[in-house]
Amino acid sequence: MRKYSNPMIFLFSIILISGSALGQTNISTIEGMIKNNQTKTISIGDSLVHITEAGGFLFQTELTAPRLFLVAYQDRQFEIFVEPGEKMEMAFDADNIGNSIKFKGNSPETNTCLFEIADLYVRNRGYFQTGSGEWKNLYSRDEQGFLLELDSLKTVFLKPLDELAGNGKNVNAAFLFQRRKGLDFTFDWMILQYPQFHNRFTGEQVSLTKKTKEYLESIDLDNPDFTGIDEYVDLGTALLHGKIQKEFLSGSDVEHSDNRWLKAAFNVIEKTFVNQKVIDFWRYQSLKNHIDNNGVKHIAPFLELFNRYCDSEELKQNINSLYRKEVEQRRDHPVFTYKTIDGFNLDAHVFIPPGLQNGENRPAIIYFHGGSWSEGKPDWQFGYSEYGFVAVSVEYRTYDRYGKLPFEQIADAKSAIRWMRQHAERLHIDPDKIIASGNSAGGHLALCTAMLDTLDEPGEDRAVSSKPNALILTSAVYDVSEGVWFDYLVDDKNTLKAISPLRQIKADLPPMLIFHGTADHYSSPYRYCRQFVADMKKAGNKIDFYPIQDKGHFLWNYGEYWQTAAKAKKEFLTKIGYIR
Repeated sequence: MRKYSNPMIFLFSIILISGSALGQTNISTIEGMIKNNQTKTISIGDSLVHITEAGGFLFQTELTAPRLFLVAYQDRQFEIFVEPGEKMEMAFDADNIGNSIKFKGNSPETNTCLFEIADLYVRNRGYFQTGSGEWKNLYSRDEQGFLLELDSLKTVFLKPLDELAGNGKNVNAAFLFQRRKGLDFTFDWMILQYPQFHNRFTGEQVSLTKKTKEYLESIDLDNPDFTGIDEYVDLGTALLHGKIQKEFLSGSDVEHSDNRWLKAAFNVIEKTFVNQKVIDFWRYQSLKNHIDNNGVKHIAPFLELFNRYCDSEELKQNINSLYRKEVEQRRDHPVFTYKTIDGFNLDAHVFIPPGLQNGENRPAIIYFHGGSWSEGKPDWQFGYSEYGFVAVSVEYRTYDRYGKLPFEQIADAKSAIRWMRQHAERLHIDPDKIIASGNSAGGHLALCTAMLDTLDEPGEDRAVSSKPNALILTSAVYDVSEGVWFDYLVDDKNTLKAISPLRQIKADLPPMLIFHGTADHYSSPYRYCRQFVADMKKAGNKIDFYPIQDKGHFLWNYGEYWQTAAKAKKEFLTKIGYIR
């Protein structure tokens, strides 16, 4: 399903704060003592710091401005505020951190405040975890009840900051400004999510009231002072989304691009903001997000525009470095056009094991990336097969890049497999041993190539099969007939049932190896996978099923999955005769 961002909780951001020491370079020291310590390291910022047998630790860094560092010790996380040249000390008992922690240095009150905020998060964490009981109860309320509870929660988090500001001590003004705005942005983001999550938990279609909409529309994003606040990115992205979507659907120049969402975003940024620093910031965010989640194909004109007008050398250096790195990763293997459609060439990235002789063919595995059918890039599956197979990672027409829905994407997936068979000798592929593999939405496409006799691209040679000989699926989507992000774009809901693998089960399908997290409740509910496996076996199909206990949708983030998958894949490939 289309991904929803988790709220960026303000207390966990690591930000640079401008202050009176700006431009002055000093060595800052963070020194600590831990009573009853049982671990070897403590994390401070991006560093792991050694803890002595006596429980002491020492961290030094060069600062030109005050900074917040995220500290992680065992299962606790909190921020500390450090100024250039400061010697900051902290001490706590590992058996009771909350009641024992003490700070010394230039800003002990500020650091005590930060720890209190972190402690509040621990005690209220359910309100910030998508799908938790607290989250569900909050978003199941009517709008008035939701806003009242949210405002009450916000007041709780404001209290330590209010007390810090009113205690008469010398408190860094920039610190207070950024923490308060981070808090505002976090809760405003949560308000924006109300209609979609209320609908998810109650089934009711609602819109925000006029008063709430007017409040959200009054938020001025065109402020360069906000660009150093992490939560500004989440709120700004959410507020800009509707404008970008409107431009995406109606912009006259957007439909001629194969990077449609990026084109729409650049158009909206130009229309929305006046301050050049803010324009630079959002162009950078759009480019970075696009490279991370959609790749670098044909984005040179956008990069050129950014470089021409951006005033920040740091932003230019960062985005150009990221771009060059991604481009370089695409140069160590052949890239073929497997399909030309609407004037666009779709790429197949092929990784052929070195040293193969003429006439020597191997099994092949084709990867369909995930990304909720809206984003994703073949780069996520770049690399050579550990089994000596030919590995193929393909581009298909995602919604954000091409404006296409899964129907066209299924056609692309079938075209790619057909292309592999048509060029099997050239690619050293055994055309009778092609494995289709995919994660999430990519798994859905792989399943559809095997299960559907429809949606072949018109004009292709259907005498050449577009069906794989085996499948390996991770967190695949089995039912898109309801609850998907794109259902409002589909007039006939029966067409969604027609591309739901759970509703297209029949006999004589290829053998499948399936991995799914038992705690996947929303992106691709585990109950659908379990039913699919049971129905497939009942129909006589060969299924190897590995539920990954207590894990959610993104299985590839867990070591337990990789340990299970390594053994299971080898056994599966041996069983079907692809490896000895």
